Amino acid sequence: MARNNEQREMYSLIDVAHHNLEQSIKSCYATSLSLALTISDDGIPQDFEAVAADLLQSNSVINAVELVPNGVIKYVYPTIGNEKAIGFDILKSREHREEALRSLRDGKIYFAGPLKLQQGGSGIVGRMPVFVNGKFWGFSAVLIKPETLFRMAGITSVDESKYSFQLVKNNPVTGENQYFLPGADDYKQHYYVSKAIPDGGWELVLSSRNNYSSLWAILPTVFFGFSFALLFGFVITLLLEKPAKAVRESEARFESLFNDSPIALWEEDFSEVKEYIKSIGMFGRDKETVEVYFRTHPEEIHKCLELVRIINVNNECLRLHYPKTREELLSHNLNSIMDSDTYEDFIKQLQAVAAGQYQVTMDTRMIDGRGGFRDLFLQWTVMRGCEDSLDRVIVATEDITKRKNAEKLISDSQQRLKSLINTIDGVVWESNFESDNISFVNAKAEEIMGYPMEQWLSEPNFWTNHIHPDDREEALRTYFANVHTKQQFEFEYRFLKKDETVIWVKDYVNVVSENGKPAYVRGITIDVTKTKEADHKLNESLKLVIEQNKRLQNFSYIVSHNLRSHTSNIQSIAALMETVESERERQQMTGMLRTVSASLNETMTNLNEVVNIQTNISLVSEKLNLRHYIESAVAVLSEQIALKGADISIDVPRWAEIVFNPAYLESILLNLISNAIRYSSTERQPKIHILWIENAEGKTLSVSDNGIGIDLDKYGDKLFGMYKTFSNNPDSRGIGLFITKNQIEAMGGSISVESEPHKGTTFTVRFK
Repeated sequence: MARNNEQREMYSLIDVAHHNLEQSIKSCYATSLSLALTISDDGIPQDFEAVAADLLQSNSVINAVELVPNGVIKYVYPTIGNEKAIGFDILKSREHREEALRSLRDGKIYFAGPLKLQQGGSGIVGRMPVFVNGKFWGFSAVLIKPETLFRMAGITSVDESKYSFQLVKNNPVTGENQYFLPGADDYKQHYYVSKAIPDGGWELVLSSRNNYSSLWAILPTVFFGFSFALLFGFVITLLLEKPAKAVRESEARFESLFNDSPIALWEEDFSEVKEYIKSIGMFGRDKETVEVYFRTHPEEIHKCLELVRIINVNNECLRLHYPKTREELLSHNLNSIMDSDTYEDFIKQLQAVAAGQYQVTMDTRMIDGRGGFRDLFLQWTVMRGCEDSLDRVIVATEDITKRKNAEKLISDSQQRLKSLINTIDGVVWESNFESDNISFVNAKAEEIMGYPMEQWLSEPNFWTNHIHPDDREEALRTYFANVHTKQQFEFEYRFLKKDETVIWVKDYVNVVSENGKPAYVRGITIDVTKTKEADHKLNESLKLVIEQNKRLQNFSYIVSHNLRSHTSNIQSIAALMETVESERERQQMTGMLRTVSASLNETMTNLNEVVNIQTNISLVSEKLNLRHYIESAVAVLSEQIALKGADISIDVPRWAEIVFNPAYLESILLNLISNAIRYSSTERQPKIHILWIENAEGKTLSVSDNGIGIDLDKYGDKLFGMYKTFSNNPDSRGIGLFITKNQIEAMGGSISVESEPHKGTTFTVRFK
């Protein structure tokens, strides 16, 4: 009986100590997470010292906090006393590396040690891996002094005359067991119980210092008579009183550990709940059946809540429910701290009762003493020896309201940021600099470019592959030239959409560097096709205005010069007519006046034709067979061709077509071919070659001759001017090329010339 009582007491003690250890460790989760949240998207902690100070003040288990980018301790609070730790690379330390990598592999916090610290002494280090923008950044770490953790767990308050705690861990480097409390493996010589703590790879051991085998040795069978009776009576009395005393001492120690625990603890009686679940036929049923039953019968949940009896609450629980007193909490059932929104969480406890489980953990919430709500991490555990009755259940609760609020704040912030990013009328992207692979792209990418998001993220070198081939080399050269030297830059190029259309885009790029080298590149790609088209139209309009201005200046010069010449001549002749005396002289003056008048009329006719060309915005354009119009022009000029003995070759296919004004085309061809005939050389037979070229660059018609040629160095800028002549030919009037150029440009084309004196001339017309 004594051994049974001792076992019961040991199980109670180790359960409470184990609860306290686990809850103390779990309280570090929120601290590590809150510390990690100070790290910005650029990988720089914000307000580290202020946040760290608040975290240490709110968690008495922790002695220091650290941020460890790339495995190197860089930020420590408090700094005083921990200076030697700064700059220490844990991933290069044989003692620290393995357990640090374990937390990285598992993707969660892991408690290493106790370890020898750089700043002196030993400590338990909890490290949480931190990822920024999907890439490993480093660790958020908490430092706990072993003696602090043991004290908070109640390990040091145990009666050492009867029991002894030990914390054991298998060293991942040496493979040998480490013992962190006095006595090493002495517990193996005694009766002991143990419980595992997975988050640190530890085993918590409680051993008994008593040895009951000697008790049975004092029951000799050699005593007879009265001495035997007296001894037997003494032993019986001892065996009856000692268990009672042991139970009382055990309960007292349990009460002390329970009340002084830093974790809010409830002791509850679920025995009536178990009997009720049996009465409704749910005991032993599978979890799904139990869950469906209680969800469809909420009144049964309410009934079970009323059947739970609160036996005791500890001091930390009272603090959590202030201003409620212990008496107020014990006098009510769970309905006073739970509402219908938390019924789903209570169903998990009912499932455990129905299935015969002895432990359940969950996140839930409760009504606090002020009528508000608190978020909790809850661990529901049946005490050893009470598995059948469920009359003693320990419910440990950790207040995680701050953590939940922080998580909600982050989630809301991320959602707002995601919503904002997806409203931007452009492709928001991020890529890994080394691999050139895109790691993030917003939803607008598919809408703008047509490619699904999965293709952006999975296709290697996606961006490079979809730059327009003609722009790829220049775009990559610009990108790499800037990404190494600038934090921000912008550039333009053409991009191929999924439907094979080509658009102009402008990239606004931001470079994120690590250790002085580009690591990530982020940017916004904007479709600037319409802007480019508008700029092109504006440039074309500007060119047109400049050209029109030149024409206007030239035209005004022609008008002022030519009309002034004619009016001056008329004025001179009129003045002479007033002075002449004979009729013969008067008739001569009249003849001269007619000549000047005819010349003025011709000038006005030419100027009127130029005005008509430049102001006619409603020219009729048709699809014309070019070969037909060339042959017609040659037929019209056949007499001149025959007179000069010219050889004309027409290298124009019969299917060649252009969209042009018929009258203008006829005029242009007549002017160019007649000039080639008119300005032929007397030293050789005139040869005229008419050539048509049509390719990807456009359509061109050239008229070449072997005539006298033109000195372009001397007359090139005046060649297409009005009334500009460059030979002694009496038929030259200086109007033909001027009109030809205006007609071609009025139809959106252009004309150019190549010539060399005494060798010949080539006029080339480029059609729109």
